Amino acid sequence: MVSLVALELPYATIEYAVTGRKIVPADYLQALESRGREEVALQACWPRFFASHRVIVYAKPVKVTLPGEQPYLLAAAETG
Repeated sequence: MVSLVALELPYATIEYAVTGRKIVPADYLQALESRGREEVALQACWPRFFASHRVIVYAKPVKVTLPGEQPYLLAAAETG
Protein backbone atom coordinates (compact mmCIF):
# COMPACT_ATOMS: atom_id res chain seq x y z
CA MET A 1 0.00 0.00 0.00
CA VAL A 2 1.37 3.40 -1.01
CA SER A 3 0.90 6.32 1.37
CA LEU A 4 0.11 9.62 -0.33
CA VAL A 5 0.50 13.22 0.82
CA ALA A 6 -1.35 16.02 -0.99
CA LEU A 7 -0.26 19.65 -0.84
CA GLU A 8 -2.92 22.13 -1.94
CA LEU A 9 -1.28 25.29 -3.26
CA PRO A 10 -2.94 28.31 -4.91
CA TYR A 11 -1.70 27.24 -8.36
CA ALA A 12 -1.98 23.42 -8.14
CA THR A 13 -2.53 20.37 -5.98
CA ILE A 14 0.52 18.12 -5.90
CA GLU A 15 0.32 14.52 -4.69
CA TYR A 16 3.43 12.82 -3.31
CA ALA A 17 4.09 9.12 -2.66
CA VAL A 18 5.94 8.41 0.59
CA THR A 19 9.35 6.85 -0.13
CA GLY A 20 10.77 6.51 3.37
CA ARG A 21 11.19 7.87 6.86
CA LYS A 22 13.83 8.18 9.54
CA ILE A 23 14.01 9.30 13.15
CA VAL A 24 16.88 11.66 13.96
CA PRO A 25 17.98 13.86 16.88
CA ALA A 26 16.29 17.27 16.87
CA ASP A 27 19.53 19.07 15.98
CA TYR A 28 20.45 16.78 13.03
CA LEU A 29 19.72 19.19 10.19
CA GLN A 30 21.50 17.12 7.53
CA ALA A 31 18.34 15.00 7.29
CA LEU A 32 16.67 17.98 5.59
CA GLU A 33 19.42 18.70 3.05
CA SER A 34 18.74 18.07 -0.64
CA ARG A 35 19.27 14.46 -1.68
CA GLY A 36 19.67 15.44 -5.35
CA ARG A 37 16.15 14.66 -6.51
CA GLU A 38 12.69 16.19 -6.48
CA GLU A 39 11.11 15.35 -3.12
CA VAL A 40 9.45 16.86 -0.09
CA ALA A 41 10.65 16.24 3.47
CA LEU A 42 8.06 16.58 6.21
CA GLN A 43 9.07 16.67 9.86
CA ALA A 44 7.36 16.32 13.22
CA CYS A 45 8.42 15.90 16.84
CA TRP A 46 9.22 12.34 17.97
CA PRO A 47 7.99 10.92 20.20
CA ARG A 48 4.76 12.84 20.12
CA PHE A 49 4.75 15.94 22.36
CA PHE A 50 8.52 15.77 22.98
CA ALA A 51 11.25 17.74 21.23
CA SER A 52 14.22 15.39 21.60
CA HIS A 53 13.93 13.82 18.13
CA ARG A 54 12.26 14.37 14.77
CA VAL A 55 10.59 11.94 12.41
CA ILE A 56 11.36 12.89 8.80
CA VAL A 57 9.08 11.54 6.07
CA TYR A 58 10.31 11.73 2.46
CA ALA A 59 7.96 11.69 -0.53
CA LYS A 60 8.32 12.04 -4.31
CA PRO A 61 5.83 13.90 -6.54
CA VAL A 62 3.53 11.63 -8.55
CA LYS A 63 0.61 13.79 -9.71
CA VAL A 64 -0.07 17.47 -10.37
CA THR A 65 -3.57 18.90 -10.82
CA LEU A 66 -3.95 22.50 -11.98
CA PRO A 67 -7.22 24.29 -11.14
CA GLY A 68 -9.91 23.23 -13.63
CA GLU A 69 -7.59 20.78 -15.44
CA GLN A 70 -7.17 17.02 -15.64
CA PRO A 71 -4.48 15.50 -13.38
CA TYR A 72 -1.01 15.11 -14.86
CA LEU A 73 0.85 11.95 -13.84
CA LEU A 74 4.59 12.43 -13.50
CA ALA A 75 7.13 10.00 -14.97
CA ALA A 76 8.25 9.12 -11.44
CA ALA A 77 4.77 7.71 -10.78
CA GLU A 78 4.95 5.42 -13.80
CA THR A 79 8.44 4.04 -13.17
CA GLY A 80 8.10 3.67 -9.42
